Amino acid sequence: MSFMLKEQGYVLAIDQASNAAGVSLWYNAALKATTVLRSTSEKDPISQRLQDQLPQLDAFLSKHLPDSARITKIIFEGVR
Repeated sequence: MSFMLKEQGYVLAIDQASNAAGVSLWYNAALKATTVLRSTSEKDPISQRLQDQLPQLDAFLSKHLPDSARITKIIFEGVR
């Protein structure tokens, strides 16, 4: 017998990059929304690039995550 375990609740998946990070929001294994978080300039220090992306992530979640909902899992690629 084979089956696929499906995540319950909201899952945030992030394919991180310092200049353009892909983000997707899932609910009960169904894709709800995607976006790309972009930095202002690839020449800025990494700390500035990430600070540029944070408000974008906040706006994305504010738009697509209901007020009473919580993210139950974050999937983030392992990096070296």
